[in-house]
Amino acid sequence: FDTRSEIQFNETAQTPWFSYTGMDGAVHEVWFEDVRSVRARLALVREFGLAGISIWTVNMRNRAGLEVLESEFSSEKIV
Repeated sequence: FDTRSEIQFNETAQTPWFSYTGMDGAVHEVWFEDVRSVRARLALVREFGLAGISIWTVNMRNRAGLEVLESEFSSEKIV
């Protein structure tokens, strides 16, 4: 199913998103993470001096985002 949607970037949320109209006529919004949004989240870790974070993913399609995380912080995979 190809939506041919243009990816937008919400500056306030620091998150990419797009919308499309499904075959049923309903409008759907999809928000997701990319390198820019991961960097923005990691900046908050430093800004607020957080002791740690957790990331959950269904798949590994955002490998670039995980590489940003691994380059800036030590990480431990818990399964």
